Amino acid sequence: MITKSVVPVLVSVALAGAFVSTASAAIIASQTYEDPAGGDPRYSYSYGYADQGTTGAANAFIAGLGVGGSTALVGTFDFTAASGGFSGGGVGGGLGPFGPDLANAFVAPVVLQDLNFSIAAAVSGQLGETARVRIELKFEVPDDAIAPDPDDAFDVALTITTDIDLTSTLTVYNSNLADWVIRAGSEQLLNDFLPQLIQINMNVNAENGFFEFGNDAGNQVIVDNTVLEQVPEPAGASLLALGAVALVLRRRRH
Repeated sequence: MITKSVVPVLVSVALAGAFVSTASAAIIASQTYEDPAGGDPRYSYSYGYADQGTTGAANAFIAGLGVGGSTALVGTFDFTAASGGFSGGGVGGGLGPFGPDLANAFVAPVVLQDLNFSIAAAVSGQLGETARVRIELKFEVPDDAIAPDPDDAFDVALTITTDIDLTSTLTVYNSNLADWVIRAGSEQLLNDFLPQLIQINMNVNAENGFFEFGNDAGNQVIVDNTVLEQVPEPAGASLLALGAVALVLRRRRH
């Protein structure tokens, strides 16, 4: 289930996600798309695809469009050259890499039910009140780590997606990864290759962009404050349960 909360764009307030965090929660990946001191780890790429016709897609980091007037990753669509048979358009942005020790950021084993994802997002130029956008996360390991292949791209241990109906109001959307759809790989494969995990890559796709935004230019998908959090089931919970059972058995013996 996806929950949401509206973010006032011009109010500089730190906003918490709707999912419950605990002392044991760990931030696996976080991107605000700002320029951090000592370097800029952001990266982005854009792409377009169509059955007929062409589309233009470009990414930029734009100040003032993010949470509290901060910088956001903005994908811009141009559908003016697309024909009536056009089926969609896409734009992608990076959610990683998040440092050299990403694999050790997780508490193993990784269970999708223990992972929460949060993103602030909005659209501009859509035909109706909303436009459907697909968020895709790819958990990637070195090329040929899983199996030999002819390309030099990273292998993917797990690909999952969720669809969100975005509005023109920047809104925080929270969801649990157990509710997402597995498109490739598996939870088991991710755990098998967890020590080799290089990065988590995020794509933001408007797969029916021509029909969602119309035959024009200047359409946007705005993304900010992407966070992946792990909240593993406390190991102490099972120990407490075993202790309670042992106590009951001991009382019965007396």
